[in-house]
Amino acid sequence: MDLTRVELPRHLHSRLLQSRWVSEPVRLISLGRATFIHNTQNSPVLSPTQVSFIHELLSVSSPPWMMICDDGVQVDSALEGGISKTSQENTSTSLSSPHQSQKLKGIMLKEDFAEALPYIAYLRDLQRRQPPRTIVEQYATECGYEDQLHTPLQTAVQLLQSSNYEAFEKDPVKYDMYELATRRALREWKAKNKSPSGPGDTVVIAVVGAGRGPLVTRALEAARKEEVEVDLWPVERNPNAYVMLQRHNEEDWNGQDNLVYYDMRSWKGPSLHSTVEGPALDTPASQARSDFPLGSSPYEVDIMISELIGTFADNGLSPECLDVALRLLAPRGISIPESCTTFLAPVASPKLHTEVMARLSSNPDIGETPSWAWLKRFDFLSRGASVADNTTEKGDTLVPAGPEAVSTLPESRPKILLAWSFSHGPVEGRREPRGGNSHNARHARLYFPIPHKGVSWPGGIL
Repeated sequence: MDLTRVELPRHLHSRLLQSRWVSEPVRLISLGRATFIHNTQNSPVLSPTQVSFIHELLSVSSPPWMMICDDGVQVDSALEGGISKTSQENTSTSLSSPHQSQKLKGIMLKEDFAEALPYIAYLRDLQRRQPPRTIVEQYATECGYEDQLHTPLQTAVQLLQSSNYEAFEKDPVKYDMYELATRRALREWKAKNKSPSGPGDTVVIAVVGAGRGPLVTRALEAARKEEVEVDLWPVERNPNAYVMLQRHNEEDWNGQDNLVYYDMRSWKGPSLHSTVEGPALDTPASQARSDFPLGSSPYEVDIMISELIGTFADNGLSPECLDVALRLLAPRGISIPESCTTFLAPVASPKLHTEVMARLSSNPDIGETPSWAWLKRFDFLSRGASVADNTTEKGDTLVPAGPEAVSTLPESRPKILLAWSFSHGPVEGRREPRGGNSHNARHARLYFPIPHKGVSWPGGIL
């Protein structure tokens, strides 16, 4: 079995070289006594830069082992009291030279072990002081996203499974941000004295692609905190998710939501009428308070909330789906999100490269197949430019600028460039005749100087 080992020197190399080593699947960190310095109490310690580098290597879900290579002590074994007890006679006969003793793990003379104890104690304390993993890192590990290739979901053409929804709902950041954005939208609505579209001067909120309801819960919470009366319309086409919406509406939302069982691209909008037109529902029309009204005109939506961004910003067909749904948004209305922007950067990931190579024989096109992962072990291949320096405004959309607009910054700064952007505001005046989609076409030509190549494979650089 191949084992990637890092031998920690006393003086570390450049930060760029360190970041490349952090991207490797390191399984062993070896430290010699010469690696350490001694503090005022004459105890062995490592420099702050060494400590920071070790913490980076240990921050992954499967951290490497540490070993003091001068004494043949495997630190993990010593920490657990697992040093093999061998008599001095047996040891002296089996170890004919100091060089041989360095190759053995967990075996050492008693006096040598006593000398190594301060080093072991320090490394043990270093492990204890390892910074805790962030909530995002914990989430990525729990859901199996960390450095694992996944096929993007096609939410516009397939019905998601319960496991997909469960993974979405565990996100520790996204829904907090959605609630904050909804509160700001409601606050803006009051501050600008906008006239609401709903009955009884209520602000109409539509959650299109509501799933099992996390966005609905956050929208209701935002309205409660901002003390704004809302008329809420969750729209969902997945029958399994819709059943959960019905349950939440009955048990958690006090029946105040107007559940819509339909595709957002075909929904005609909210209405006071309760007659259902469209696909048959499993529940009476009185429980699904309105879907497609007969005999009354739909009113406009003030705030439209969606999470169709996808893993590559637009692979969830957010522009195409929202273009149709946003026709219901009032001219003064607000879309959350207001825009969606894709950024690109070339990276090196030896772990993912190994996974791709392993699948190459069974799937020759895997190198050209879109995949996604939450990257932990990776390194930026291009550095020295600012994100903001490669953008210019064209109407209400940011577009990439040419190479002449890119300023030079310190080499340690990763180069992450804007590729394209979509705006999700009211669509009056910019809809194409006959349902055209050419306004959603995007392309970009970006410039990435790469002084040192990454991991190579038959199709190019990964």
